[in-house]
Amino acid sequence: MKKIKFILPVLFLSLFSCDDYLDINDSPNALLYQDLTPSQLLPGAQMATYRVQATTMNQLGNVYMNSWTRNVASFGNGYDRELRLILDSSFYNGIWDGLYRGIMNFQGIIDKPNASGDLDHYIAIAKICKVHYMQYIVDLYGDAPYTEAWKGRGILTPKYDDDYQIYKSLIAELESARTLLTNTHAIAVGQRDVMLGGDVGVWTRFANTL
Repeated sequence: MKKIKFILPVLFLSLFSCDDYLDINDSPNALLYQDLTPSQLLPGAQMATYRVQATTMNQLGNVYMNSWTRNVASFGNGYDRELRLILDSSFYNGIWDGLYRGIMNFQGIIDKPNASGDLDHYIAIAKICKVHYMQYIVDLYGDAPYTEAWKGRGILTPKYDDDYQIYKSLIAELESARTLLTNTHAIAVGQRDVMLGGDVGVWTRFANTL
């Protein structure tokens, strides 16, 4: 009887207690995407997109420029798909997938609230990087998702935009970025920019070059 009296209160508490009663800690290593700051998003976005450019894109370019080619003296020479032009839906899909994933992080910076203008330099750098890599997408594939891209779960099947219209939009992004870079009161990006160290002058020249 004593055991029953002891068990009943425990059962009563377990039925009406919260599921997260013991979940009192928030891990700093499990940030939600929407909670990331531009200073946290920028270096990762730059590294992720450059990784695609320096590996997969670099290989494809070198093979098609005939700088790299197969070893004719060995069995299983390599680069068969490239040299035989077997261009199926899986052909170098790391370029498409990798660049779109990386550009999403640049877009995340661009979409941050910025009424004060403090984030102008972060947003400008993100716009220039977005243009740089999106241009490769259009150069390689033509029509591509743009106006409805990077919406997450909001739009799972974004429409394909005309390549010419995308190029025009990219030019507009560059003009906007150059204007944002002239804000002398914006927060300095500094070494959080792993490409150019936050140098506004160099980023302006890069935008002009693009």
